[in-house]
Amino acid sequence: MSSSPKEIVNFIFTELNQGQEEDGILRLLSKEFNLPLDEAGWAVEMAKTGYFRASFIHQGQTYPRSNIDKDVFLTHAIELRLQQLRTQKPRPVLTDDELITSFNGGDIELKRTALWEIGKRKLPATAALVRQALQMNDLPLRIYALQTIRNNRLLELTEEVIALYLTSSHHSISSNATSIFIEFRVQSAIKPLLAKLDSPESMLQYDAIRALGKLKAKEARPQLEALLPNTTIPATYDTEGMLSSQAAITLGEAARQAIKELGFSFRFW
Repeated sequence: MSSSPKEIVNFIFTELNQGQEEDGILRLLSKEFNLPLDEAGWAVEMAKTGYFRASFIHQGQTYPRSNIDKDVFLTHAIELRLQQLRTQKPRPVLTDDELITSFNGGDIELKRTALWEIGKRKLPATAALVRQALQMNDLPLRIYALQTIRNNRLLELTEEVIALYLTSSHHSISSNATSIFIEFRVQSAIKPLLAKLDSPESMLQYDAIRALGKLKAKEARPQLEALLPNTTIPATYDTEGMLSSQAAITLGEAARQAIKELGFSFRFW
């Protein structure tokens, strides 16, 4: 079988929309296209990223520049998804029950669309469906779930957000979760946030530092002080080691700001 990036991306989209797990897609790519597993993994990651970015582009929103912008899998994924979005017929307005049925179906794209609409309608079943979405192994769906929690102020789901935050190493999850902790003043998140200060991922440390300062977590002072000499600029990298995003200040500077928010003075330091 031909192994052009466009055909590979099309194949990945088809499998994802049929609810195929990522491990299964990797095996299929290896078999059908003779791709090494590391290359297959990269193709899947870029296809998912392109799918997600295309939704923003279609809505007229801009997306931050990064070093992966010219990746062939990413560009084909964005192009293919934009074509799909532009040629889609307007969907009929679904009843609340039809939306819930769509979410409970096997098509992952329908799940995402249904969850987004369910969140806007603020249905009685919203919290229960969001709880399910948080447990599904689909990054866009989990991000939509977190955004729905914020938009609908679903405070009853904060413990589920903490559980996802503790087990995820993805910056988008960390960023959305810590925003929830800050906005909802989730004091039970302080211990998990303290644990993330020891993360090997600098962006996760940065998110935790910021949240601890906003939550006035005075018990964080010793760990924050230990980070003051840290000159690492928080950043995320793709699977090829290319820079994806970067903070404006070092971890040490972020820690200093957080300590000030806790109400401690630096006069004698």
